[in-house]
Amino acid sequence: MRKPIAIAILMLSFPSSVLAQEKSRQLYFEGFGFFEVQGLKNTDVYSSVGLAGGGGGAILSSKGLGLGVDYAKGAPYEESRLSVNCYFGPPSTWKYKMEPFLTGGVTHFSVGNLGPPPVYGFNFGGGVNLWATRHAAMRLELRFTYGGQPLSIQYQSFGNYYTAPLVVPSLRIGMAFR
Repeated sequence: MRKPIAIAILMLSFPSSVLAQEKSRQLYFEGFGFFEVQGLKNTDVYSSVGLAGGGGGAILSSKGLGLGVDYAKGAPYEESRLSVNCYFGPPSTWKYKMEPFLTGGVTHFSVGNLGPPPVYGFNFGGGVNLWATRHAAMRLELRFTYGGQPLSIQYQSFGNYYTAPLVVPSLRIGMAFR
């Protein structure tokens, strides 16, 4: 008689422990898509605006650390940027509507139709996810990208730049999901 009672107690206590672990998963995926407005530097000042779009994703831990990849393709030279980034933010508890984050990493720059060799740089920034539902958020991010190279349409250094003209501040607005 003692053995069936012990089994019943164990079975009744098991589902409650599983639910407690589900809310604080060890690792989870967060994806995002965005539109980007960039400050492009034609001389020593930011004199024009570039537009880009892209997306990416990150694997984050319940401790607030993560690793992610994002890709952006923009105008005017059809430049593309592939970034591998580390993320840091407060641990996700699934109950807060606003979750800030910091990011930084390595960026690979290339231009599709002009043919110059790719170059590397780095980026850093921060932002916030504003969760509207448990699985969808508005994502706002300010990112600074360093790298790129001077390039004109005739492949000469005039001060017209592709991808990042040494420093590109950009504002990203988009959606995040998990």
